[in-house]
Amino acid sequence: MIPYNEAVDNSKLLTRNKQSPILVTDTELERGLKRVTVGIAMTCKDGIVIGADRKVTRYRGTHVKSLETKIVSSQFKDGRIVLCCYAGNYDFANRILVEINPEIIESPLGCDDWRDIIETNVCKLSDKITGKGLEFDTTILFATIDADSTPTVGHVTTTGGTELGTERYFTTGIAAPYAEFVLNDVYDANMSIYEARLMIASLIHKIGEVDNDVEGLDVYAIKSDSPKKIIELTKAERYAIDDTPLSLHFMEDLDTLKKEIKTWRDIVEPKGEKYGTKKGKSKSIPEAENKKKE
Repeated sequence: MIPYNEAVDNSKLLTRNKQSPILVTDTELERGLKRVTVGIAMTCKDGIVIGADRKVTRYRGTHVKSLETKIVSSQFKDGRIVLCCYAGNYDFANRILVEINPEIIESPLGCDDWRDIIETNVCKLSDKITGKGLEFDTTILFATIDADSTPTVGHVTTTGGTELGTERYFTTGIAAPYAEFVLNDVYDANMSIYEARLMIASLIHKIGEVDNDVEGLDVYAIKSDSPKKIIELTKAERYAIDDTPLSLHFMEDLDTLKKEIKTWRDIVEPKGEKYGTKKGKSKSIPEAENKKKE
């Protein structure tokens, strides 16, 4: 995650590297140009979940390791965290995120008031860029807990138009139509934040299997009763998602995935490591897989 405010320590985020199957940190990866393949923001009964893949891009015929997350964090003046992901041009996405950053606004905001600011600022930026003959092809998804404790997600279009949702999901990116097709069948606003995290991670992982340039994913969540705290995938959940063959029947596969997570948890997570934390020494994947077989 790329924090506006260092709410999350970016150097400790973990991802998978297919070419060298070990756990690596963002600070060990080279930066480069990037386009997201899919991003998903979703509400559930006890919070919000947002996820996106990490993609390797080619620059002048060379693979550039651009695996840092495309999900960024900011916060409102009252400390509520808002998570955003983007699809499209990286530079334009950064400019949008600067323009709509709620931290620079003096008074605390609800999502309705923030939407007015987003639509005004992004519309001006869009007009400025297209007026120079450039294509403004960037969209933003965001997820947060509103001032009244309601889980809320939003979709910012290329023109600045912003749609909010309290019992729904939004998708963006090249694979958004496929994600919409699946989520239309399996989404349930009453699912738990745990199930929503696993479903989004599994869906993004499955999409990534058809693209050789996708290496890893990120999924984060915020609970309604803890709007200032970010929950990450645990190491066991990451291993299980990568290790478990899944079909299109994602909800049916969740039981299989949960059992696999329990198996991995005993292997890669030290006793006492709490749900969603980053404590404990991580094991390389070959080391963990060998122990799993024993």
